[in-house]
Amino acid sequence: MRHRMRIAMEHAGLKPSDLAVTLDVHRNTIGHYLSGTTRPTRAVLMAWGMRTGVSWRWILDGSEPNQDPGSEAVTIGYPTRAPVRLLALAA
Repeated sequence: MRHRMRIAMEHAGLKPSDLAVTLDVHRNTIGHYLSGTTRPTRAVLMAWGMRTGVSWRWILDGSEPNQDPGSEAVTIGYPTRAPVRLLALAA
């Protein structure tokens, strides 16, 4: 999950300090999420997804509602943004 959080952040062109402002937390908290020291709540994942333009479900477990079961790639993004295709990565 922390790897997908970093991918989403980088995809959106954000820095940890940008997400700290959005989530109204200290920037060290973002670092803890990205290092795996602290597990984010569902509310944090949802806010992270909204800010970065990816599905919070993808951040959580790599799944997408419209993902083909046999597909080796996953689409991240909302319909209002051009989706980005990434190879599925092991968590």
